[in-house]
Amino acid sequence: ADAGNYTLTSSNTTTTADISTKAIAVSGITAQNKTYDGNTSATVSGGILSGVINGDTVNLASSGSFTDKNAGTGKTVNISNTLSGTDANNYTLIVSSGGNTATADITAKGITGTITASNKVYDGNTTATTNGSLSGLIAGDTVNLASSGTFTDKNAATGKTVNVVAGALSGTDANNYTLTSTNTTTTADITAKGITGTITADNKVYDGTKSATTNGALNGLIAGDTVILASSGSFTDKNAATGKTVNVVAGTLSGADAGNYTLT
Repeated sequence: ADAGNYTLTSSNTTTTADISTKAIAVSGITAQNKTYDGNTSATVSGGILSGVINGDTVNLASSGSFTDKNAGTGKTVNISNTLSGTDANNYTLIVSSGGNTATADITAKGITGTITASNKVYDGNTTATTNGSLSGLIAGDTVNLASSGTFTDKNAATGKTVNVVAGALSGTDANNYTLTSTNTTTTADITAKGITGTITADNKVYDGTKSATTNGALNGLIAGDTVILASSGSFTDKNAATGKTVNVVAGTLSGADAGNYTLT
């Protein structure tokens, strides 16, 4: 109403004010399932930006990581988003649904096992000591393979077949793996058991000869085994006396289980 009463003699030609960045949203990021690989890295994709001014160049780069390395279903993936492009500095990224987390599975890694058996000294049974090893483990992981085995029979021989069975996986990282295959047989030796012999001689009535009747006994036999020690002997002379020396010789072992022993 009073503008006509005034004349503008001068004014400033510049001043200052702020242009604040425009908030834009990201949504729709998904994470891919993966097979256990010993790390937390996740592959993500599908991010959508909402609110970018038409004609501006703004790009979205997203990366993700699982909360831990272990196998599981529906695991949380934390997502990190970065803006780039000519007009990126004009925007601030806010997060909406599906922008900073996603879910995905880490499935157990398939590995193979190899079971070996240790040689043993004959002990009268078919039990075998086995050792399980694993192929395909991630370096640094601790996983053990339990196993058991039995020889096809108890008898001493080389290269004997051992039937083996894989047991459970154990160890700190066992749940991150699944056993896909193992061998069911292997070979090992059962070596003869060393035993000692004691030979005694019977008293006799003078008969004009040095011949002596001897008896062999064995020490170290497995209970229930049948092994006999052959022996022979002769007095040092034919004459009657007490406590006479008899020279004795051990013969061969015989009996159903003789092949499982060696006379030491």
